[in-house]
Amino acid sequence: MLPRLSAAFRRFCLLGAGIVLPHAVLFADSGSLAGNGTSQSAARLFDWHISLAGGSVAESRGGGAKRSVSNKKGELTAELLAWYRQAAESGNAESQSILGALYESGQGVEMDLDAAFAWYWKAAEQGNARAQYHLGAMYLKGRGVAADAQEAARWFKLASDQGELSARCAYAISLLETGGAAASEKAREGLRILKATAEGGSGEAQLNLGSVYMKGLGVAKSPEMAFKFFKQAADSGNTEAQMAIAVMLETGNGVKKDIGAALEWYRKSAQLGCVRAQTILGSMYEEGSGVAKNAAEAVKWYSKAAEQGDANAQSFLGMLYARGEQGVPRDPVAALECLRSAGAAGIVPSQVALALCYERGEMVPVDHAESLRWYGRAAAMGDAPAQALVWSMRSREPRMPRTLREAREWVDKSMEDGNAEGNLAVGMLYLKGDGLSRNVLEAAKWFRKAADLGNAFAQVNLGLIVQSESSLARAAGEKNQAFWFRKAAEQGNAEGQVNFGRMLAGGVGLERNLEGAAHYFLLAADQDYAPGQFYLGMAFASGAGVRRNEVTAARWLTKAANQGYAEAQYQLGKMCASGAGTLKDAVEAYCWLNLAAAQGHEKSAEERDALGIGMLPEQVADANKMARLFFPQHSACTSENYARLNLASLKGR
Repeated sequence: MLPRLSAAFRRFCLLGAGIVLPHAVLFADSGSLAGNGTSQSAARLFDWHISLAGGSVAESRGGGAKRSVSNKKGELTAELLAWYRQAAESGNAESQSILGALYESGQGVEMDLDAAFAWYWKAAEQGNARAQYHLGAMYLKGRGVAADAQEAARWFKLASDQGELSARCAYAISLLETGGAAASEKAREGLRILKATAEGGSGEAQLNLGSVYMKGLGVAKSPEMAFKFFKQAADSGNTEAQMAIAVMLETGNGVKKDIGAALEWYRKSAQLGCVRAQTILGSMYEEGSGVAKNAAEAVKWYSKAAEQGDANAQSFLGMLYARGEQGVPRDPVAALECLRSAGAAGIVPSQVALALCYERGEMVPVDHAESLRWYGRAAAMGDAPAQALVWSMRSREPRMPRTLREAREWVDKSMEDGNAEGNLAVGMLYLKGDGLSRNVLEAAKWFRKAADLGNAFAQVNLGLIVQSESSLARAAGEKNQAFWFRKAAEQGNAEGQVNFGRMLAGGVGLERNLEGAAHYFLLAADQDYAPGQFYLGMAFASGAGVRRNEVTAARWLTKAANQGYAEAQYQLGKMCASGAGTLKDAVEAYCWLNLAAAQGHEKSAEERDALGIGMLPEQVADANKMARLFFPQHSACTSENYARLNLASLKGR
């Protein structure tokens, strides 16, 4: 029987840092083309384009009879794609913009950000507002081009001046983020634009305005005001706003906690097609959270989200079909199909579940090599809590290898095929000492085999071994750590990007390059990798390789802190205490310092205690309540740390 995922872990997967909604750069979602927070398919993109063109695309082909751009099912066909390409190459700006969107999203073509940027640029230069907006979004996020906030703002303004609502919101947010203090002229102008657009009935502007108040960006932080604007957008059918309200009601952030009301808002959003809401609603029915347990309803909502490609929904659905409970019949075929889809998309619990299936012979014949392959894929995701879960589960299983000979036998098949995961697995056995004598040099040899086959996780581990065991590495004739970190970074591995960025920043083994370091930190941060977000935040705080901007620094540090990254929590706590880059708030500062201290961060404990001396007892109580709410949602927050937090909270209070 596959293990059941806890409700807390499900929420971590679905909501991430749910208690403090991070400032959402909602306008930068390349898949959100109508500004209502829902991802649009290629067919809907075509419909949107045709509606703007008055139902005719004949003029973009130089005249002739009108024709539809989609078949009866609204699907993208090879003929239609060729048609768009021909129109784009002949200079039609609308078709160039659409082709850019197809390449950016990978709809009907292989994803190619360089091609997307090129087509957006061609259309934007001709004055196409939608292309200008998407070009700004690519500059903002560093997709297909080096990140450049000023260039992003320029394109957003050009599109905004043509009446493009999404661009108007984006431009307003860019002014708020670069304006510094709330009283600055830029910040005031950004807030004025956003408020005017929201008052005009734009659900997207109302949603963004709610996010501004939630974060305190250019205004005093106010969850109550955030809720007001989220509600306005939600009432007009904005699914992301409905999601935001549901999260606030579920967590009690700024409003009275009400799981039942949260359920209804999730339902409204789900019924309008919001994938995340559908998955969460399914999870609530499976868990019995705010509603009676109903596996059939859970399957219904998971299926809707899974059909739209949501990997978390596929994972949860696969688990349900594998167990077959609460009236849902066991279906091994459907379970394996869902788990494999989710596992291929990088969902760690599905990868672990598949590894267990092949290890134990559940739903599939026993296949130790395939089991290790899935374990290797889970570990290669680079998520530390997931790695700990994988290896702790594996060490408890008596059928896992206990000798080197067994381990080699298990991976012989995959090694014959040159499979990197098999070599990685043996390296991890040596490095961890799971049933074997720990041998770092031998681990390095196996990691080298996998690294030479292009496995990014092995490259990172090899770099770390070289970094920490330099004498052993020299004895083995190993390359320096920068070589391997760069290899992993160039493959998009976030841990490799951070480590290579740190070496560039420190000039360790190569020429110091602060701009290059910031670039790699941004790449990792954009993958939602907490260390990358932390180092990028610190770069903005000090102006190392980027223009100094404490507001942007606080935004990135918040993202890392919300993932439970202790050093980010410490730095953010200090910024909240001083008012650097964010609203001065002793309660929030105490909360962040307390959370970091609970993870063993000594400086945080000292600064928290010093800050607490000048606070009222009710302020400390509020900060402690915030910290306790935060803890269950983050995998870095262990039961031991939670006990430490409670102890710290009660001292002298």
